[in-house]
Amino acid sequence: MYTCVWGLSRLWLFSRRKLTKFSRHTFDRSRCRLITHITHSASHSITGQQKVVTYFLLFNLVVWLVATLFFTIFSLPILAQMPIIEPGETRDQPKIRSTVVSASVPDIVPPSTPILISPLNHAVLTNNQVSLVFQGSTDNVGVDHYQLWLDGQLLFADLNPLGEMTAQYTLTIIDGKYTLQPTLAIPDGDHTWKVVAADAAGNQTNSATWQFSLDSQAPIFLITNVDGQIFSISAQDLLTIPTTPIPVSSANPILSGLGETNSTGVVSIAIPGQATQLITFSLSGTGAWQIQLPFLPYDTIVTLNFTITDAAGNVSVISDLKLIRPSLPSVTPAPTAIVMSGTPIPAPIVTPMTDSTTPLPSLPPVPFPLPPLPFPIPSPVQPIVERVTRLGLTPRALLARMMPVSAMASWQRPSLSLFQVMMPILSILNWLWLILPLLICFGWLGRYLPRALTWAGLRQLWWAVGFDSQALPRGVVMGLPQVKLLSFATLTTISKLPSGQTEISYRLSNRWGEYLPAKLPNGTHQLVVNQPGYLFPAVFNVPAHQQFSSYYLGETWTTDDRNSEPYLIIPLLATDRQARQLPPDWLLNLVHQQSKAVLGQVILLLITFSLIPSLLNGLAVLVLVMLITIKRIKKASGQRSTTVYSRNLEPIQTGAMILDGSDELKQVMAINAGKVTQAIDQRLMSASTQICRAVITQDDRVQVVESICSITKDQVVVST
Repeated sequence: MYTCVWGLSRLWLFSRRKLTKFSRHTFDRSRCRLITHITHSASHSITGQQKVVTYFLLFNLVVWLVATLFFTIFSLPILAQMPIIEPGETRDQPKIRSTVVSASVPDIVPPSTPILISPLNHAVLTNNQVSLVFQGSTDNVGVDHYQLWLDGQLLFADLNPLGEMTAQYTLTIIDGKYTLQPTLAIPDGDHTWKVVAADAAGNQTNSATWQFSLDSQAPIFLITNVDGQIFSISAQDLLTIPTTPIPVSSANPILSGLGETNSTGVVSIAIPGQATQLITFSLSGTGAWQIQLPFLPYDTIVTLNFTITDAAGNVSVISDLKLIRPSLPSVTPAPTAIVMSGTPIPAPIVTPMTDSTTPLPSLPPVPFPLPPLPFPIPSPVQPIVERVTRLGLTPRALLARMMPVSAMASWQRPSLSLFQVMMPILSILNWLWLILPLLICFGWLGRYLPRALTWAGLRQLWWAVGFDSQALPRGVVMGLPQVKLLSFATLTTISKLPSGQTEISYRLSNRWGEYLPAKLPNGTHQLVVNQPGYLFPAVFNVPAHQQFSSYYLGETWTTDDRNSEPYLIIPLLATDRQARQLPPDWLLNLVHQQSKAVLGQVILLLITFSLIPSLLNGLAVLVLVMLITIKRIKKASGQRSTTVYSRNLEPIQTGAMILDGSDELKQVMAINAGKVTQAIDQRLMSASTQICRAVITQDDRVQVVESICSITKDQVVVST
């Protein structure tokens, strides 16, 4: 540094000498002389040229200082790393020294793949408490945790590799195999599962994804038909098993019903005096089954025991179902008189016996009079009719008191006479005559409808006899090959809910084969039709492009918030078995006030009202007149006057059809005697697209039609 200052001083003096023309000075003058010259030069006035030289020198000084500082700062680390020369070594021959270097290497290796062990892939389990077993993973650093995925969702996110017990699960490890037991039960149905192994660096490895099924419920099994008789015997309800033997008329009766699909059934047949026979049968993909029993002897109780096993191994049982085939009643000949010949038998001789007993002694007279009784002696009991009449409790008197009219405003206690006794009875018979045909129909049809005494069953009977005409049907039941509308057929709906439970509901078709829609829960449903003399499902060649609603063969459908019960045409195939006995037409006509017997009913009501002018009798007359008037108005309005024609404008006599318009507008109806049984919706007539799907008879053969049709108020033309 001192050398630099000295050099700069010499350069300053040289410049000063040139500018001021001083005398030359020698280079080797002493340092004191140099300082004297510098001080002396500074005392003189500085010119412009002197300023330029001065600024130039200062700029060089600043540049040199900055360069020195920059070199010093950036050369220190290099100097620090240079080896220190210790005693006994040179730069060319240094000593050997040891150096420790530390480095961090990231973990990019994932764990090995976990191996699933149990439950096996596609296994079927019956226990909802499922134990999941898998082989653990290995890792170069170590497995940090496992994850369990169930049905595509992360169920447990942090499973300890060392095992643990929590409120949600229990994880144990034995010989590298992990057993995971969830606390909550896994619901029935199909499930998938996998295991994910992860290390601390976040590397993950997925196992394979396996599938298993859970079925913990006993299979559903129903017996719905025994030798043509309708039943609802369920393995899930032991109260439905009859306690008395079921009579059958056939020597080899046929039993059929429904159950869980893909199940296997075994029935043991115990006939007294014979070895027990076994019949094995399978339930089809639709759940339907049918068996025929061996020859049954007369008047012998045969015991049947059903055992049903589903694919998961669950078992349902129907035990002690008894059948009997009664023999024809024998005619016992009348007893004949026995005529005996020979000597008549003399009459027996009766010898009177003498009374040798001692007579009883007579009681002595009472020496004093008896005291009076403390209570009054009741009068003789009056006849019940006389007491009711005296109190005014006869039916006529009670009706006159509760519901008098002006002619009977003043009531007097009636005297007992035949006329007065018969009039209240006739008043009751008035109403009984009014509703008796309906009660007979209800009792007749109630035999074909299980649960007929519930509110839903009564509504089905009300629809079946022909009332509730405002309700639109959901389908039509018909017989083949001769197209016939099947009246009063029993329809059984089996509903499989998302929760795994099963519901069964029943419906009854009306006299034209139409049935009402049902309020079905969300789930999968199947419809089965029972009608003696007919077989369901019908075997018939249907074009492949036809929808199953045009020709229903037992397919299943699903209902949810957007899909409802479909419109169906359900054909049944006629057999040689005896058909169901139906109510006669005159009885149904009497229910609907469409018979000539209604005139006699009106006359009887008017006579009774004239004799007993009470409010009850007047109301009966009013109700009957209103019913007749409504029927006449409907008949005059021509509500069911629409005729169905083929493409050749030939009337179609019998069949069923589904009219399909735009905007999901549909209507199903039967064709009877060439006319439809329901009034056609006005919106269908104005729809831009009108499609008809029908099952009809044309040219003496059955046709399944799906084509564009023309709909008007008076006619429907179907392209066949």
